[in-house]
Amino acid sequence: MKWATFRHGLQTVHLWAGMILAIPFVLLGISGSILMLQPEVPRMAYPHAPARGEMRSIARILDAAAPAAPGASEGLRASRVTLPQRPGEPAVVRYGQRGQRDNTLVFVDPVSLEVLGTGDRTRPARIFGTMRTLHATLYVDVISNRTFVGWIGIAIAALTLSGLVLWWPRKGQWKGTFGMKRGARGFRLNRDLHRTIGFWTLILYLVLCVTGVYLAFPREFRASVGTVFALGYNFGSEEFEAGPSRPRQQWLRADDAKALALAAVPDSTLINIDLASERNPLTILTLAPDGYGIGAPTITVSVDAEQAQIAYIDDPRAYELGERIVVWQRIVHSGLGLGFVWKVLVFVSGFLPPLFAVTGARMWWLKRAERHTVRATMTARIAE
Repeated sequence: MKWATFRHGLQTVHLWAGMILAIPFVLLGISGSILMLQPEVPRMAYPHAPARGEMRSIARILDAAAPAAPGASEGLRASRVTLPQRPGEPAVVRYGQRGQRDNTLVFVDPVSLEVLGTGDRTRPARIFGTMRTLHATLYVDVISNRTFVGWIGIAIAALTLSGLVLWWPRKGQWKGTFGMKRGARGFRLNRDLHRTIGFWTLILYLVLCVTGVYLAFPREFRASVGTVFALGYNFGSEEFEAGPSRPRQQWLRADDAKALALAAVPDSTLINIDLASERNPLTILTLAPDGYGIGAPTITVSVDAEQAQIAYIDDPRAYELGERIVVWQRIVHSGLGLGFVWKVLVFVSGFLPPLFAVTGARMWWLKRAERHTVRATMTARIAE
């Protein structure tokens, strides 16, 4: 088969596959971008913490929050403290039992210890639930929910690769292939937009397709990774032995648990701490690994406050390589963990499918109109 024949056939397949996948592609892209806003919406409602300087201890933050907490005078205890991840964010002290949806939140400036306000832990807006179902299943139950979207992702990945083949210039014709021609109009404008943006977002869409396939086929994806790289979690529980119990008044304090966790897990920063209680003597600390963006795989350290020692450590950095690859799939797909630039790229990518659909359809229509014009001209000449 000659290259021209193969390219023409591939172009036809690319065109009609793009037409068929246009609507699913647009829906998946826009719904995915909207879902990226979900973690930011609660943060937008948080009051601003204006003070700058060294953050106070957890004990001081708890003491500052206690007078403002409804029910604290009746014995209601704080269950969690969430520390700011960005400048200007408050520390959030949650009152209520673990696992409950209805909790009281007290916002404290972590530097000045000023109480900035109180609030309730509210459920996400209904639109995010709708977008989550749309993104995960496209509301199609024919082929076991997520599986359908998984195959759509595989098809989009194939469409992306076929676009790279069609974009590839001939020998000696590389000039001008990485951008758009100035003053382009009509067919040339649509072609340049389609080809140029498609080329520069190729890797981005392939990554999103691969990570999306993991979400649709997690077991199969993990098994496939396991054929190449070692899998395993490597928890640290076997390193710690149980010690003697202590009276309640001698239980390890939150700041001491923080110091113990940070000493055991270097190069990390505390995000939040679930406080020990009589029902559960474990203080559970969630830490973020240094060097990554917000949303990277977190580290969990459980400290037995009664015995004043670490119970276990779950650090994804200690996982086997294959397990680390699997753990990162959902996070990368959500635009998290790799910094602000990656987050913006993933967010913007969700609004590009309409551009690909419109420019692709426009190219097909303009070519079709041109062929009809040529045929009409030839027919008129023959008739003369």
